[in-house]
Amino acid sequence: MSQFLQNFSYLPVNNKFFALLLVAWSLFIKGYTLWKASRNNQRYWFIILLLLNTLGIFELVYLKFFQKNLNLEESKTSLKKTKKGIID
Repeated sequence: MSQFLQNFSYLPVNNKFFALLLVAWSLFIKGYTLWKASRNNQRYWFIILLLLNTLGIFELVYLKFFQKNLNLEESKTSLKKTKKGIID
């Protein structure tokens, strides 16, 4: 970790904090988005998200507009199963 911090030694103190904050944010949002893409079996989105680094902007766009909503699909499936059970 000290080697990582030494790379930022040329930055003023305020910029070091900002740079570390951006790195932490980028790692968190990229990890979460890659996890969601893999759980949704969206292979092409996973590859695109893995290769592009946009400080979380593209990741947020994916999470908002392009991810599959598995909870909604699962609830519809379980509702159909419940209705079939009641009718039968």
